[in-house]
Amino acid sequence: AMVSHRLAVRALSAALLSISGAAAAVPNTITVGALTLTLCNTQYTGYCGALERPLDPSGVVPGTITVGFEYYPRRDQALAPLGTILPQEGGPGYSSTGTRDFYLSVFDALRDRRDVLIIDKRGTGLSQPVDCPWLQTGTVALQAVANCGRQLGRAAWLYGTDFAAGDIVAVLDALDIGGVDF
Repeated sequence: AMVSHRLAVRALSAALLSISGAAAAVPNTITVGALTLTLCNTQYTGYCGALERPLDPSGVVPGTITVGFEYYPRRDQALAPLGTILPQEGGPGYSSTGTRDFYLSVFDALRDRRDVLIIDKRGTGLSQPVDCPWLQTGTVALQAVANCGRQLGRAAWLYGTDFAAGDIVAVLDALDIGGVDF
């Protein structure tokens, strides 16, 4: 009886270890829509991706910009999804991924059935941040804005809301996300 009890305990321990090991196994990459995303945040099980976009969709100013984002899949993949949450920093100039901990904490109760997608607007965070030392000190002086504008040259106006919104739509399309809660 003692031998069978030990065997039962070992079998149960092995089963529990294999279940917890399976639950803890997180893939290094996932495919969402047309993009392959790479695990970049093990604390929250987040995946990073990027999409190359024209700097100027009209083509007047040449070049491209990389729009970076973090995707946090819903925790319960067995249940039907209830949507995607798209938190965004106001700005200008603030990185949305820089506020990830706050966003994921605020939306924690909703994450079982909702994905969270955090996109950095062009010129911030993971989206080729603009380096304007005159503005990065927290000043609101008009001369600092003028200096930054001169540094960016003809591309300065390409960092506005209209272009940022176009980038967000492009990321949503590439990920095949039809709608979001904003």
